[in-house]
Amino acid sequence: MDAFALAGLSLAVIGLVVLVVFAIVTGVRIVRVNRGMRMLAAHPAMVALQGASSLSTRYPDLGERIALAKERARRIGGSVALLLAASVALRSDVDRIAATTLELLRTFMPNGRSAR
Repeated sequence: MDAFALAGLSLAVIGLVVLVVFAIVTGVRIVRVNRGMRMLAAHPAMVALQGASSLSTRYPDLGERIALAKERARRIGGSVALLLAASVALRSDVDRIAATTLELLRTFMPNGRSAR
């Protein structure tokens, strides 16, 4: 066997070893990915997500009810804003009445004692 044949044979063997190692590494990665996918599919969040997607089949009017709830929440938010504005206005009126009452008391009873 001459040197060129021996070099060609050794390169073929090295190429075959590299190919086998590549196949093994790829196989290990595939096994890890499959195991991760199985663990992810069994995760409680994924189970809940799958259950949530089945809600639309169990409750076909769920989207409509959610839209109604959002509309109701918007109306309640508007009512709360109006209530807060009315509360501020009422508090301002109460403060004005208190200031006016104190001014009247200072006018009619300058020394702070009641007349007897």
